[in-house]
Amino acid sequence: ISHYGFTVDDAPFYYATYGGEFEVKVKVTGDYKARIDQAGLMLRIDHENYIKAGIEFVDGKFNLSTVVTHKTSDWSVITLDTPVPYIWIKAVRRLDAVEIF
Repeated sequence: ISHYGFTVDDAPFYYATYGGEFEVKVKVTGDYKARIDQAGLMLRIDHENYIKAGIEFVDGKFNLSTVVTHKTSDWSVITLDTPVPYIWIKAVRRLDAVEIF
């Protein structure tokens, strides 16, 4: 559930199933045009438990963001001063912890 009380679980995503410890690194780019267009990496258990990190296009600006959801969401965001052609995201899971770089 978002800060605004929304529960939205309808975005398309490509996925693979992994368990245990892992590292993943992705290069993210997109053709951002519409408000809230976004692309990134998601570690997902279900619609109430996930982490997503990526780039969002909001009100004509690009933001780097990470959202951690465990029933409710906690969002960290920073606006980029200059648009970038791509970003790299790395996620590392060790034991019960996940780090996003």
